[in-house]
Amino acid sequence: MSSSRQRHSPTNAPVEIALAANWSRRPYFRRAIEHPGQAHISRPSLSLANAKSCVTLSIQLRSTDGQLLVLCWDVAEA
Repeated sequence: MSSSRQRHSPTNAPVEIALAANWSRRPYFRRAIEHPGQAHISRPSLSLANAKSCVTLSIQLRSTDGQLLVLCWDVAEA
């Protein structure tokens, strides 16, 4: 399958939605920015990836070249 067809397949739809999202408005993202180095856990919400209940963990880190990064990951129910 070509990369163009893969990009627009229904399987990749949640990823495409997530790529267009503005995460800086999310409370867990803002808390990570406001409190560097501290891990944060969101309230339960529906995951974009699989529409199951999940919480998002977030933390602000500094890369090896000094860039500030916010790492977020969803932990969903099985």
